[in-house]
Amino acid sequence: MSLAISIGSFIRPSWHLGLALFWIFYMIWIWRNKLSKRIIALGVVFLLLPVSLYAKNYILFDSFTGSTWLGMNIARFHTRNFVPGSLSLVRPFSKISEYKGLYDEENPLIHKYSNEPCLNGEDFQNIRYIFISRAYYKQVAPKISIRHSLAVLDFGVGKYLKSPGNYFLLKSFTEKISGPWKIYPFTDLLSYSLSPDEEINVYQFIYPFMIIVFLISIPTLSKKIKLIFLHLLALSFLYCFVDPNESHRMRMEVEPIFYFCVLLSPFYVMRIWRQIETKFVSRFATSKKIR
Repeated sequence: MSLAISIGSFIRPSWHLGLALFWIFYMIWIWRNKLSKRIIALGVVFLLLPVSLYAKNYILFDSFTGSTWLGMNIARFHTRNFVPGSLSLVRPFSKISEYKGLYDEENPLIHKYSNEPCLNGEDFQNIRYIFISRAYYKQVAPKISIRHSLAVLDFGVGKYLKSPGNYFLLKSFTEKISGPWKIYPFTDLLSYSLSPDEEINVYQFIYPFMIIVFLISIPTLSKKIKLIFLHLLALSFLYCFVDPNESHRMRMEVEPIFYFCVLLSPFYVMRIWRQIETKFVSRFATSKKIR
């Protein structure tokens, strides 16, 4: 399990090292009476896999993180101080040319990679976005409030339940799709658009259904199954909170697991029904004896 979580950390920065550490220590705690020193040692070795990614970013870019875009992500939805002559006036994830003069071009790290074409292009791999993202974070972090964060989360959940076909990088492909299911642009086979901004889709039913089934089934689930669901919920929360505008696109990374759980759901639903039935019969029999 620790190997799976550790390898998962390579898929995307959303599989955060901190989350991997949390679940692995959680497993060590709940299975503490069954774990040998050898198994714990193997778990620590597996953790070195995602740690190596973070260490690489620290050595190369002076950033101990899986993503250097965190500041730009949260700046899209949290309040910024609009200071004249600063990058606060520029929309996050704008073209690098729009930030000209708003960061230190003489930074040693920029000079270090000045001859690397892939780190000096017009895309988001440009080394300068590291400093731009850090500047956004410094502006936004002190002003983050609980009330606004809940509003951001609410927006992210709504986006999470929309078709990933609405993701802006996919629009050039999805708008070419034709068929009776596509009245408006940017939808997919599992969605039906009511308007450019509203849709009915399978996702709006699958995910709430699975969460309800999980919450009802918690007492009867094995520890491993609980861990899988908790990890899915934790990732979903990160998707909706950290980068809500792309939460539906990031959801695609865990979608196969959700669909697998849907296949298992009849089994859990039947088990829940049997438990309810057993309790009802038991209470009915007890009340009958009392009479």
